[in-house]
Amino acid sequence: MQRLILRHGDCVEVLKGYEDGCIGAVVSDPPYGLSFMGKKWDDLTAVSRANRGTMPDWKRPEWESSKAPKFQTPAPAFDLSPNSNRRMEVWHLQWFNEAYRVLRPGGVIKAFSGTRTFHRMAAAMHEAGFIDLRLESWNYGSGFPKSMNIGKALDKQAVAFSSDGPSEMPVTLPATDASHQWEGWGTALKPSWEPVVVGRKPE
Repeated sequence: MQRLILRHGDCVEVLKGYEDGCIGAVVSDPPYGLSFMGKKWDDLTAVSRANRGTMPDWKRPEWESSKAPKFQTPAPAFDLSPNSNRRMEVWHLQWFNEAYRVLRPGGVIKAFSGTRTFHRMAAAMHEAGFIDLRLESWNYGSGFPKSMNIGKALDKQAVAFSSDGPSEMPVTLPATDASHQWEGWGTALKPSWEPVVVGRKPE
């Protein structure tokens, strides 16, 4: 029977404990940097200092327990600015460098990402030395749009601009003619795939 060993910790630090060229493949699902549903684990800006793994519990933010992942280096959440994009690339490059080192020649890496951020991760993968980069797709039907409900937004706007001042409106039911018209409409499509960037360490 094959024996599996699970190691918990910052991947950069854990990988440093492995010898060069000792791993056949790497499959990773790093944070996308999109603050998914407001979750702290996907908000890379929440990491306020490097080497969180050595920080005592009393110094950690309230949301982070001693059992939570500790990211080695802070990185930005995704936005459209070139500087923010480049910082995200640099953040990915650190763990790609370690993954490249421990992979055997010809070893394959697969890394999941978001549709809005995968290009920066792919650039970092290329910079680390991986070749034959290509894009694969993880398809699923359980996703839901991460978007604004237009109907509810119109109700909020009506309250904000009301000459009578703030008033109570139902939270779940459309309250204005405009919100009735746009109820159920959103600002994003339902996600049904996520990109997986695949690379190979040269022979």
